Amino acid sequence: MNNNRKYFIQSTSYSTANMMIAGSVIQGFMLECGIAENAVALYLSLVQILQVSVILVISMIIDKIRNVIRAYAWSMVLQSILFLSLIFLCVFQNVPLTPKYLLVFASGILTNVFLAVFNVLTYKVPYHIIDMSNYAQLTGLIGVVVGVGCIVVSAAMSFFTARFPYYPTMLGFFVFGTAMLLVSFFLTLSYIPVEQNLPKTKKAKSKEEKKNLFRYRPFTLLILPNLLRGFCAGILIVAMTIGHIEGITNPASGAILTLLLQVGNVLSCFVYAVLAKRISNSSMILFSSLALLAFMPAMLARHSLSLFYGMYFFANFFLNVINNAVPVAVTKFVDYEYVGQYSSWRMLLHTAGIALSNALVTPVLGALGGVGTLLVAAVCQLLSGGAYFLFLRLGRERPI
Repeated sequence: MNNNRKYFIQSTSYSTANMMIAGSVIQGFMLECGIAENAVALYLSLVQILQVSVILVISMIIDKIRNVIRAYAWSMVLQSILFLSLIFLCVFQNVPLTPKYLLVFASGILTNVFLAVFNVLTYKVPYHIIDMSNYAQLTGLIGVVVGVGCIVVSAAMSFFTARFPYYPTMLGFFVFGTAMLLVSFFLTLSYIPVEQNLPKTKKAKSKEEKKNLFRYRPFTLLILPNLLRGFCAGILIVAMTIGHIEGITNPASGAILTLLLQVGNVLSCFVYAVLAKRISNSSMILFSSLALLAFMPAMLARHSLSLFYGMYFFANFFLNVINNAVPVAVTKFVDYEYVGQYSSWRMLLHTAGIALSNALVTPVLGALGGVGTLLVAAVCQLLSGGAYFLFLRLGRERPI
């Protein structure tokens, strides 16, 4: 089996496992255990803060790691710590509430340390294992399979937990998730390094520049665009809340919006995989940004729930095209020596933009209304997309 096939199977196996210890699944498990809502909220907040902190720390050493593949494999399999804790609680259901919460809390925090390291290494490993000219297409195809897998697993989880005892059912899913992590781990260790495929432009232009990312122009020129992209994404994340304030969405809308998001992500990944060899990333980023300018404000145009659903679907479709195109575009202009710390800071800036939009959404809604808020968010993405387009077109985009 060649590295491309291994990468495809490894990525999908890991993503299938990861969805079982993240988001609504872990929240639902904690609540089912009797853990109070405020304690669950505290856990989720601390996890976000922790991941940002770890990414910030790892950005300083990421490009000094010698065996990237091995570090990637171990940062992946060590996430099984949370799986093992959840399996234990499914088997021993009479554990008192406080020790139960402390076990989930401690194992979850530790797992998210390794998750943060893994997320950074994800952008560096491909240079060591695949021909980077295939990176865009592989990214899109993996997104399709992962998206379909998430929909199937989510549907199966909902089906079985509604008809069978909760803990035995979740035990089966958590064991399956652990198995997927192990498959991903052993496949990663079996990669055959292809160091000869590293970019020829891997040497920094000067020793002084190499010491300081903040003097590296491909980073400094895109600081604001990366923040603006995060700001737009953050506003779209709270679309359900905006729709509720505007009197459009109802309690059932959350599940429908989640389904629309998942389906949109699958289709957008497929479209990206098909177009990756035909259309440049710069063009896809700019076109998708223009599409967001049309679809986001239109979500509230007629105060119609069906229109809201339709425009939400298309807005997330094009946002996910951007989310696929930007990391691939980065490989076209960032020197290999900077890839680790560059990706770390790009992720931090994006997260900071999301946090900023979440903090400002209420006052902005009060000042500009729903349509105005969505328009401002779309304009932020258009400015970001325009900056990426110009940066890539003005001689920065080059083949790996």
